[in-house]
Amino acid sequence: MSLDSLDLPAVILMLASLIVVPLGVDLISVRSGPLLPRQGLKLLQRAALPAALMLAASFFVPRSPLATGLAVPWMLITWGLASVGLLHATRRRFTLDAPLGADVGLMLLSIGGTWALMFRLGRWPGGFDPIIAELTAVHFHYAGFALPVVVSLIAAEVNHTLTKALAPLLALAVLLLALGITYSPLVELLAAGLVVAVALLIATFLWRIAPRMSQTAARWLMRLAGTSLAAGAALAMLYAAGEFTGERWIDIPRMIPLHGLTMALGFALPALLGFRIHTAAEPPPKIV
Repeated sequence: MSLDSLDLPAVILMLASLIVVPLGVDLISVRSGPLLPRQGLKLLQRAALPAALMLAASFFVPRSPLATGLAVPWMLITWGLASVGLLHATRRRFTLDAPLGADVGLMLLSIGGTWALMFRLGRWPGGFDPIIAELTAVHFHYAGFALPVVVSLIAAEVNHTLTKALAPLLALAVLLLALGITYSPLVELLAAGLVVAVALLIATFLWRIAPRMSQTAARWLMRLAGTSLAAGAALAMLYAAGEFTGERWIDIPRMIPLHGLTMALGFALPALLGFRIHTAAEPPPKIV
């Protein structure tokens, strides 16, 4: 057994597979309507914990066929969830409404699962540093999955044209940011600007929603999530601007604890927990 691969991004990724994704999927299941393919989703939910534990175990061995085999079940779970999201979106004819964020999150999660497997295999396209492959996997579990799901929940609470348009904008920004970080500082800068704009809108809606919740814990979790999201977006913009100008105001080793923990423990987990507390205490509006 080796701890060589167990770095902070790996811990953040394990947190996503063990807690953040199951919590988000549970919220989608509880708050979605009859068009959601529930049988398939329930099967995936039952299989998710063993798959997440196997993914976690893959980080305790060197990148190898064994590590790859341990990561395969989680990748298959993310592909299954993506199929649920695609089928749900197809049944709704990709309508621009509250559920679109949840569907987008389920579909983008499969990219995170695939990159997690490629990282444990030790092979990926592009020929860049291993940390980039690992961070791409993390990116699509949080910005790719948790953020669109939160957008979906916000859109259910706030019936506003802007909240319904956030999901496609966010999907575009998340994909462009991943491509920009990998291949082009200019694309990264433009995508980071779009991410910041969308994130600030989401943060604003989280702050607006907070006072409406009857549970004190839910209110404070919403405020924490909104504040952390704004801070995380600002860090992403600072990093992208530094990459574009060559100034490197903040590098990847500093971004990992600052941005990574802010998005994981400051935004994703509090936001989903807050909505779960709110959902359990009050009959919430459906996202479908």
